[in-house]
Amino acid sequence: MKSTLPAYPLLTSDPYISVWSRTDHPAKSDTTHWSGPRKRLSITADVDGKSYALVGRPTEPDMEVAELLEREVTATTTTYTFALDALTLSVAFRAPLLLDDLDLASTPVTFVQYKARWKKGVKHGRALVTLTWHDDICRDGAAAEPMMGGGYGIDAPDG
Repeated sequence: MKSTLPAYPLLTSDPYISVWSRTDHPAKSDTTHWSGPRKRLSITADVDGKSYALVGRPTEPDMEVAELLEREVTATTTTYTFALDALTLSVAFRAPLLLDDLDLASTPVTFVQYKARWKKGVKHGRALVTLTWHDDICRDGAAAEPMMGGGYGIDAPDG
């Protein structure tokens, strides 16, 4: 893995909605605002019936923390790569902060990209990745029940 940073940028296009991971493994703590308050973003994966926490603390008691294979931070992207038994899954948080396009750079958007590869020769079923934005991400203070995002199914051929 590359060098250790004090925090890893996830959502950084807007100073009001700025979410960072403050631990080397993104599932070892809740995500926070750059100034410190908790702003929870969770990414979980269900692979062949087994649940994994990828980003944010595990949301269920039987959920495992996914094995982190690689962590890479560039000027515009933070990428994590995880091993989930028969699946290798990368999650990239990409901010369009290219200064040659000021309209795009001023857009308060971060793209979350998933790439999945099933391991060769390993029997597999389906994978479901869920991104959850909790209420405290857009509030000042304590949150009620989380707002639930949708899931993204991965059904890729071997190879």
